[in-house]
Amino acid sequence: MENKYSKLSLLSFSKTAAMLCIGKQSLANLIATGKIGCLIINKQRKISYSELERFIAENTYYNTDTTDAPVWDNEVTVSKNINHNEYDSDELFNKLKGDILNV
Repeated sequence: MENKYSKLSLLSFSKTAAMLCIGKQSLANLIATGKIGCLIINKQRKISYSELERFIAENTYYNTDTTDAPVWDNEVTVSKNINHNEYDSDELFNKLKGDILNV
């Protein structure tokens, strides 16, 4: 897929939020905290494409742990005697509620 933006392209506030798949308020928070820099031109905030690339590069997370560790700290386990096709929803609910409250 060809990129239609140059490093000097200035993106609107709305376009930047859409490209990051976040809301405008989240983008405003990123700007307010200095995590994303912007230009103010004629009272409008503009974000350079190169700034967007920098932010993404610096905040991209790569999982380097290749073990089979669980994703969650507290795994919820269900009784082994419950059949996947047939189960008592009250028993399952109470089991989950008990696991959560005992954390």
